[in-house]
Amino acid sequence: MTSRSAKRLVAALVAVSVLATLFVGLATIGLVSLRSATGADPASAFTAVPQVPEDIGELVEWTEDPVLDRQIEPTTRRSIAAAWARAWHRIDLVNRTGAVDGVDVWFVGPLADQVASSFDPENPSSVSQQSHELSATFYSLDGSVIGLRSTSSIGRSNGLRDIVSTEEFEAVMLLSDGNWRMLHLKRIPGAVTVTTVEKGPS
Repeated sequence: MTSRSAKRLVAALVAVSVLATLFVGLATIGLVSLRSATGADPASAFTAVPQVPEDIGELVEWTEDPVLDRQIEPTTRRSIAAAWARAWHRIDLVNRTGAVDGVDVWFVGPLADQVASSFDPENPSSVSQQSHELSATFYSLDGSVIGLRSTSSIGRSNGLRDIVSTEEFEAVMLLSDGNWRMLHLKRIPGAVTVTTVEKGPS
């Protein structure tokens, strides 16, 4: 191959490389522009992970907060409410089936281990959420830790007895990897049982 031919080959390869890079860049810009034109966040062109479930409805409500060093942002409030409801759903799933996948998505530390080991294969049970009223007791200045108090209406069933009770909880949640997770959950003594239904043999 002559020197001139070699130079032409190198020039052709460089041109192809530049065109390929330009095409990829234009395609990326077009995707972001399309997302923006439809009213979506451009970042969602790359990360489409919903943080708030659509079926929360009125399951979780907030009561008036005390005076906090930092006010809770509306988006943070919605994310915490969603994480709270999903954490309780995970507690129900573990108690009913023993499946522990996803426990570490909604719980962290010793509480995650406690939830994962709560299944009793000889006496599986269910935990149903009726309603939750949340109020913040603490919100860190960096927005990564929140203390909560909850008045929750919880249904429990083990196949022989159904109990619906109003219970008080203290909780601490951490913002970790973009997700709110429960670090601490403690039931306050003095829960009020609303309804107890005994079930006969099937």
